[in-house]
Amino acid sequence: MARPHPYAFAHVLVPQLAGRRPAAVRRELADPALARELLLYMWEKAAEGLPPAEHVSSAACA
Repeated sequence: MARPHPYAFAHVLVPQLAGRRPAAVRRELADPALARELLLYMWEKAAEGLPPAEHVSSAACA
């Protein structure tokens, strides 16, 4: 079974953002510093509303 935090990130937040702002997302992902900032922000947003036990550290994704 998929863990809720990574699932929300990959299957909910990333597709939603890419669907709403495709050009902006492409531009941000093309710049390594902006890409890191965007993805870390989205990772933290994916954890909102989940019990702390379901949170996955961003360090675990590196």
